[in-house]
Amino acid sequence: MKIIEPKLLKKGDKIALISPAGFVNEEKLHKAVKNIELLGFEPFYENSILDKNGYLAGKDFDRAFELNRMFSNKSVKAIMCIRGGYGSTRILNLIDYRNIRNNPKIFVGYSDITALNFAIYKHSNLITYHGVAGVSDFGEYTSLIFNNLFVEEDKNKKIKSLKYISENEEFLQYTLRKFEKSGKLIGGNLSLIVSLIGTNYFIDFKDKLLFIEEINEAPYKVDRMLNQLLLSTNISNSAGIIFGVFNKCNFDSFNMNKENSLSISKVINDFSDKINVPVSYGFSFGHIDNQAIIPFGKNAFFDSDNFEINLL
Repeated sequence: MKIIEPKLLKKGDKIALISPAGFVNEEKLHKAVKNIELLGFEPFYENSILDKNGYLAGKDFDRAFELNRMFSNKSVKAIMCIRGGYGSTRILNLIDYRNIRNNPKIFVGYSDITALNFAIYKHSNLITYHGVAGVSDFGEYTSLIFNNLFVEEDKNKKIKSLKYISENEEFLQYTLRKFEKSGKLIGGNLSLIVSLIGTNYFIDFKDKLLFIEEINEAPYKVDRMLNQLLLSTNISNSAGIIFGVFNKCNFDSFNMNKENSLSISKVINDFSDKINVPVSYGFSFGHIDNQAIIPFGKNAFFDSDNFEINLL
């Protein structure tokens, strides 16, 4: 099937908020509504967005039905997941992928929403977007990228990483092997990517340009997940890997003695040595302020000298 790129937005268009994973309260909903209004769009949601079922935003069927319904709604021009959390993998088999393919529109979310990005792209061929949620902090950097990707008519779009001013190792930016090939952008949160291995929603990594981020996982856990990718996928045949910021993933975030742990940069470096493909670390996406938004499934080239994704 042909890859589908969703239509651009016009200021004032209706953006739907949905909660396909973790629950939100009224305060968070208010923040998401305000975010959309400040971006120049009309927020839209249904009362089910405040449903709660333990750590989930309601029952599985209801969360999936909310997503399916927003794709069917002709007045809705884009869909934004209000948060991640947990629960997206529970509804993958309840989504109407044909309906999505017949009603393509911008779909954006990150973290746990990684599972939905994988599933929608694989079974609907729709390019989706990783990088923000309704409750994210839309600073100047993120807002500019949002406008550039979703509003502006420009065939040569670029997503440039923010340059950090920090002594925190997790925010370092470096390239271990220069990028030379273009590829389709595939990726998201490491834990969710690993959780999809062996399922009907996983996507082959061959010649893909991978982007990966994580939060609150100790170095040995990141090490374990990266090695699972090495042992169970063809990640060594990818076009390269762009790591985002692995926020709160270094040993000092877990009160670990550095003598008894590898650093997160050492984990990344060791993994890079094993797969022998281009690797860069520290692009401004993930569980951080000033998030880039990355089109999932879009063909691109990564300029590792300037930390810039060139969309093709």
